[in-house]
Amino acid sequence: MNSFFREYRQAVLHKAHSTRAQVRARYLAPDLNKRLDAWALQHDADPVFRAQNVPASWTTRYEGSGAGHSTVVLTERWSGGAKQEVWFSVRLSDLVINDLKDRPA
Repeated sequence: MNSFFREYRQAVLHKAHSTRAQVRARYLAPDLNKRLDAWALQHDADPVFRAQNVPASWTTRYEGSGAGHSTVVLTERWSGGAKQEVWFSVRLSDLVINDLKDRPA
């Protein structure tokens, strides 16, 4: 998870050899990529960060496993002190991220 987020962040900041689309294609399931593209159009924001800017730092935590998936929570921290959680579902068979959503209500 950290590898994906670090590479994606670097791509968004234009500090990597890969584009954000290339990073997403490497780590995310194709169906999730399509859903994230639709989310980005609807919200006019980055679909991975769930924001219009880039987080200053982040942490991850394991939230549990079941039915062949693990849930990893990414806590993004912004330079102004705000933070936001994004929940990722990772397939255990191949470690592909196949779902991403805002913190459950």
